[in-house]
Amino acid sequence: MFRALALSRLMRVHNIFTAFADVWAGYFIVIPLSEVSWRQVVGLLIASGCVYSAGMVFNDVFDVERDRQLHPSRPLPSGRVSVRAAAMFAGLLQVIGVGAAAFGGAASPLVAAIIVALTFSYNGWLKKYRWVGSANMAACRFGNMALGMSAGMTTDWLWPLREATSHAEWVFPALLFLYVFVVTVVSTLEESPRVRVPLAVLLAALVGVMALLACGLECNRDLGLKLLGVLALWILVTAVPAFRHPTPPNVGQIIRVSLTGIIIFDACMLLGVGQATAGQMLIVAIVPTYLIGRLLRPGTGS
Repeated sequence: MFRALALSRLMRVHNIFTAFADVWAGYFIVIPLSEVSWRQVVGLLIASGCVYSAGMVFNDVFDVERDRQLHPSRPLPSGRVSVRAAAMFAGLLQVIGVGAAAFGGAASPLVAAIIVALTFSYNGWLKKYRWVGSANMAACRFGNMALGMSAGMTTDWLWPLREATSHAEWVFPALLFLYVFVVTVVSTLEESPRVRVPLAVLLAALVGVMALLACGLECNRDLGLKLLGVLALWILVTAVPAFRHPTPPNVGQIIRVSLTGIIIFDACMLLGVGQATAGQMLIVAIVPTYLIGRLLRPGTGS
């Protein structure tokens, strides 16, 4: 029981629904609800969940020495899960993830493998660099949405990701890239001595990204604008304690809310392309994200 709880915290299980949201949005951006293949959807969701969870586990594997000093209560430094077992478990998740992606389409395993490579470049090397590391993390999310869109791709010898989708649809993963890039840069401020000014600039940039998405809403515009307004207000209200008392927990709360907000952000994309039913179904994912997050928050350090 306690080992399962430790693994759940190691995997950041509560955030897995944000990964599901990216794939779900990517899939329904290119595939009409009337033509959905639930076999593809389930395969892609499993692939995304496994690859995302493996990335979270390897994040702690690579950081174990640092966490022994700064976060000794986390699953690995506390000894509740061994480093070797965690690495083997994460590797197994990656194999399952790439394998499950095959249900999505011919191009899907390649996209999943690229995401795996991006998680290793982030965890093993680039996350210590604020801007490049943030771009690497954003690229992981871009790839995750592309994994959903891969159901509308084909492959051939000369161009492995020849599109069966329009170029305009790639604006959506690009906007997700910008959103996650800003949130990841905010996360680098958790232990910074000077927070207020850069945090204000980054929050303004985050609202700007939401405004860009709002400008691209072609359908369900009123509902989309309301949801984006709620998301912006939620993040800004959460940020107030960080401006008053710029401590790591207060900055961390902004990051948690912003990550949960990815679900709303992705749902607004679906509303904007006329996939209202898929978008409304996606919003429901906020509930397990919040509830499981509350359950696992003590001792996670995430």
